[in-house]
Amino acid sequence: MSISKKNISLEFLLDTLKTKYPEETFQLLEEARKVAREHCEDFSEFDFSKCYSIPISCILIQLEVNTEVLLAGFLHGAGVRSTEFIGREFGIEVMALLNGVNDLDFVNQPGTFVREKKIKKTVIENLRKLIQEKTSEPGVLVIKLAEIVWKLRTLKHVQGNEQITLAKEARNLYAPLAGRLGVYLLKWELEDLAFSILEPNSYSELKKLVSEKREERDKYIRSILQTAETVLREQNIYAKIIGRAKHFYSIHKKMQSKHKNIKQIFDIQAIRIIVNSVEECYKALGLIHTLWSPIVGRFKDYIGKPKENMYQSIHTTVKDERGRTIEVQIRTFEMDRIAELGVAAHWVYKEGLKLQNNSESNGEVKETIVFTPIGKMIRLKPGSTVLDFAFKVHTQLGLHARGAIINQRMIPLQYKLQSGDKIEIIFDKKQKPSIHWLQFVRSGSARQKIRRYLKSLESEKRSEEQIFPPGFTGKRHLLLNGNKNRHPVKPKPPQLKESNTISIEGDRNILFRFASCCAPEPGDQILGYVTRGRGVTIHRRDCIMLRKNVSTVRLIDVDWDIKSYRESA
Repeated sequence: MSISKKNISLEFLLDTLKTKYPEETFQLLEEARKVAREHCEDFSEFDFSKCYSIPISCILIQLEVNTEVLLAGFLHGAGVRSTEFIGREFGIEVMALLNGVNDLDFVNQPGTFVREKKIKKTVIENLRKLIQEKTSEPGVLVIKLAEIVWKLRTLKHVQGNEQITLAKEARNLYAPLAGRLGVYLLKWELEDLAFSILEPNSYSELKKLVSEKREERDKYIRSILQTAETVLREQNIYAKIIGRAKHFYSIHKKMQSKHKNIKQIFDIQAIRIIVNSVEECYKALGLIHTLWSPIVGRFKDYIGKPKENMYQSIHTTVKDERGRTIEVQIRTFEMDRIAELGVAAHWVYKEGLKLQNNSESNGEVKETIVFTPIGKMIRLKPGSTVLDFAFKVHTQLGLHARGAIINQRMIPLQYKLQSGDKIEIIFDKKQKPSIHWLQFVRSGSARQKIRRYLKSLESEKRSEEQIFPPGFTGKRHLLLNGNKNRHPVKPKPPQLKESNTISIEGDRNILFRFASCCAPEPGDQILGYVTRGRGVTIHRRDCIMLRKNVSTVRLIDVDWDIKSYRESA
C-alpha cells in the first residue's frame, strides 16, 4: 500500500467519500467547502499552490482517518482558523483539532532549529517531545504530516532555502514522529523526499543502481514467494505473500551504517506473509523455520509484545539453501493495516486514542524550549521566567525588559515559561533592574548581570554626591582645570566615540562619559552632571538619578553634536 501521488483532486476526494464514508461525512465536507469559500480569499479547489485543502484531504482519506480529522485537515488547508463558529458548525472535536494544528505553526517558522550550524540530537529530540506535548490528540500530528508531505512534493523541483529547511525538518523531525505514530506510509515518503532534496547526487545514483538490479532481484523474489506459498498451502494456510520493497533512504542508511555496497544490501531479500489469524502467524513461522535455516538472535515477536505505536508482527531472518539472507515479516491482515496506517487505522472504529509521549518515561523534563518572534529556538531551565529569556537573548534586552507578549497576551516578567511559547519582549529604555528581580529570576547568569548593574548604580550615586572642593569658582573652572589642590586632572585626549559625539556648552574637547543608569542614545534629550576628576557624566533629562539629592550647580547644558555625528556616521 502507498499514498498515491496521482489521486490528488476534488473528484477523487468526493468519489472516495461516497464509497467509503457515511452520507453525513459527505454533507459535512460540503459545508466545509462553503465555509472555506466565504472565509478565505485564496481558497481554490483546483489551484493547489496557495490552498492545500484538497491535497491534504486526499492524503488523509487514503489513510482512512475519521470524519473529524478529515474536516479539520480540509479547513486547515484552506487557512480557516479555529473559532467558536467552527465549534458550532462542525463540533468541539474539529475545533480542538484545528487549534492543535495552529499551535504547531511555531515549528514551521523558517529554520526553527536548522539555524544552528550543527543540529544536536538532543535538540531534535527535545523538539519531538515538545510537539508531542502540544499534540496529545494524534489527529493533529497526522494533519501536519500530510501538509508537510504535500509541501515537499511541490517544493521538490523548486530551488531555495525554504526547500532545504523543510527537507531537514522532514527528515530529522517529522519522519521520526510519523514512525512513533506508526504511520509508516508517511514516514517512508518524507524520508525519500527529503533524501532527494538534501542529497540529490546520492539519490540519483542510488535510484539508477536500484533500477539496474531490479530485474535480477524481482526474479529471485518471485521464486521465494512461490516456494513459501506452496509450503503454506500444503498446511491449509492461504496467505498473501509479497516482496517488501526497500525505500531509497532506508537502503542509503544501511549502506552508510553497515559500510556495504548496493550488491551486498540487495543480497538481503525481504518478504511479508499476511494470514487470517494470530494462530496462523505462529504456524507460518514454524513452517518458514523448517523451510529455511533461522539465524540466531534475529527473531522478534511484536505480536506477543506490541510496540508503543500498536505495531504488531513477527520478525525473523533466515538463510536459503545457497546461504542468501531473507528477512521475513508475518502478521494478520488487520496487523498489516495498522502497520501501514498506524494510529489512523483505529480512528474509524475507536475514539479517544491518545499519542504516547516518550518524555514521560524518560524522567523529569530537563529543558524548556521557547521561541523568539522570528522562530529562533531558545533552551532554558525548567521554571525559567520571561526575564530569564530576555537576558538569554541579550543583556540590554534583559536590563530594560518591562514585560512580554505571549499568545497575544501581556505577560509580566515573573511569568514561568511553557515549552512552545513564542515570546516578544517589551523593551523600555526607562525600565531599570530592581532588587526585586532577584527573587524570581532563575538563571545564574541573569542574577549576576542584575547584581552587577545594581552595584554600578550604587557606586555612581556615591561618586556623584561628593561635595565640590573649596575654591571652586564655576563649572568651566572645574571642567578645564580640575581640582588642583587635591586631585589634579591629567590631560587626556577627548573621549569622542563614533556616533556619540557630545557638545558641552559649545566645546567638543571636554572629557565626558555616559551614565549607565539611563544609557542615553543619540536623539535623547540630555543633560550633563559635573563630577570630580572625571569630566561630565551625560544623563537623559528624565533620568531619575538627577532628581535625587543633586546640586543644580553641577548641572550643565549638553547636546548631541549633530555635525560631528554626521561626519562620523
